[in-house]
Amino acid sequence: YQRRVRDLMWNFGWKTHKTQLPMMDQGKQAVVSEDVKHVVLIGDSTLDNIVWVKNAEQSIPSQLRTALPGVQVTNYAADGFNSHDVRHGAAPHISRSARAKTGDPFPAGCESHFAPLKQIESLSNISHFVVSFGGNDVREILGDMTHLPNRVQNFWANYPAVIEKLIKITPKIILLQQYRPSYGGGKDGPYHVYAAMASLPGPGSPVSKINNLMEMVYPPILELARKYKLPVLDLASSFDINDEDLYEMQIEPSAKGGSLITELICHTLSHHDFSSQSAIYFKSGSDIKSLPNTPEFKWKVQ
Repeated sequence: YQRRVRDLMWNFGWKTHKTQLPMMDQGKQAVVSEDVKHVVLIGDSTLDNIVWVKNAEQSIPSQLRTALPGVQVTNYAADGFNSHDVRHGAAPHISRSARAKTGDPFPAGCESHFAPLKQIESLSNISHFVVSFGGNDVREILGDMTHLPNRVQNFWANYPAVIEKLIKITPKIILLQQYRPSYGGGKDGPYHVYAAMASLPGPGSPVSKINNLMEMVYPPILELARKYKLPVLDLASSFDINDEDLYEMQIEPSAKGGSLITELICHTLSHHDFSSQSAIYFKSGSDIKSLPNTPEFKWKVQ
């Protein structure tokens, strides 16, 4: 990981020191095997998007419950959590009120500190985890991207620690890569993500820089997926950054974006063989495609 941090610094010019897609129809039910009994969501607003949709039925947890009748879906994701928060816990302040009002509250006693890796110990019959976090590690430093190498290093430390904890409960874990934020019509949104990307040293457009960043950050995660034969959902290649309807506030999944995420999750639950090998799933046009995640495979944003 230290070597990859140095590579990241050099890639962006830092000197190193030793120190419109068709969506899954809402209401459509997926066909999954009987071993899909209890799916637990772990992560951030890529899964816990209740605040960003017009009604509770459009949230990703609700769409999953509709698509997977008879399957228990537990939402232990928390809007705003970064990788440290997912690993160690934090206050779930962003979505706490909205979730309580719509019947999907955080566990009792977790109003000021929610530690998902601790809370899962009280759950029973977990068959699958769906995991997505990391975007907030970068969101929090958009005003000063010189912190990026440290944030990447922390992400590389926190991510496998979370997966190692979950794998002790079930080996069936679906990993979600972060999608790229909206850039419809070349318009930067309220978070000015692409202006932050443009501030990174070196040549290239803001889009090419965010692509390069993701292609630098995710290889250790793909390596982890290979180790445990896990599926990886390539949201960066599945989300069209020019389709503003997929997003709210530039970085949040809308009802349409949530439908796309739900479709990919359900497809993976239906098709991935967890006893075989790791694979990468993404949507291209109207089709969901897969690629074997082999050691020779070099992932790039499609």
